[in-house]
Amino acid sequence: MLKREHLPHMLGAATLALMFSAASVHPQTTTTGTSGTAATTGTSSTAADSRAPGASGGSAASGASATPSTGSQGSGASGSAAATSGASEKSASASSKAEGSLSKGDQSILRQMAITNISEIEAAKLAQSKSKDEKVKTYAQQMIDDHTKAQGELEQLAQSKNVTLPKEPDAKHKAMAKKLSALEGEKFDKQYMAQGGVTDHRNAHGMLQKAEKTAKDPEVKALVTKMIPVVDQHLQTARQDTASAKTASGKGGASSGSSGASGGAASTGAGSAGSGSGSTGK
Repeated sequence: MLKREHLPHMLGAATLALMFSAASVHPQTTTTGTSGTAATTGTSSTAADSRAPGASGGSAASGASATPSTGSQGSGASGSAAATSGASEKSASASSKAEGSLSKGDQSILRQMAITNISEIEAAKLAQSKSKDEKVKTYAQQMIDDHTKAQGELEQLAQSKNVTLPKEPDAKHKAMAKKLSALEGEKFDKQYMAQGGVTDHRNAHGMLQKAEKTAKDPEVKALVTKMIPVVDQHLQTARQDTASAKTASGKGGASSGSSGASGGAASTGAGSAGSGSGSTGK
């Protein structure tokens, strides 16, 4: 047990110790707290700075993302435009190639053949409606059949070569058809066989023979070669029919002349007989 007299001294010393201890601890705590706060603040600042760069980075990333995206869209649009342009150029190129696949000479051959076919068909249809001669009508029907078939083959070839064919006769054949339509009966038959049968087929035959030598495309040449004997047969038939008609007409005229001569002789004989009778009476 401590003596009572020593207690005040010990309490005073303890109190002083506590005061000194508190004085030394509190500033440190305050300093530490301040430092901690500063550190915390610094950390926060650092974090903020970290976030700021992060935000900047995010912005940069967004910028980077936005830039490629825009670029990709631009590139895509440009690519689409380029693809469309390329497709158009290829189409134009293909069309030009198709148009240029035949020489101008070969294209002209196809068009001349088309005019020949169309003109023969139109003239033959006119003959079918106006003629009364069965021979003429039979010939006209053959022209319709053969030239319609030939025109069909010609159109297929022209389409594959991208060549546009005429759809009606040329001015020359239109004028001939107009003159022909004004005729009737035997005059019509004679003119049709002479013009549509002989003259037109002779011209067509000559055109085809020349085309066979000058055609460069093998398919055009093959079609021309195939058509030559058909046109030649039409020409020969027309010549024969025309010659037969002339012969028949000549015989008819001769018969009429013979009949007239016989009638004249008979009249002369009768007159002579009458004169004889008169002399006898005298």
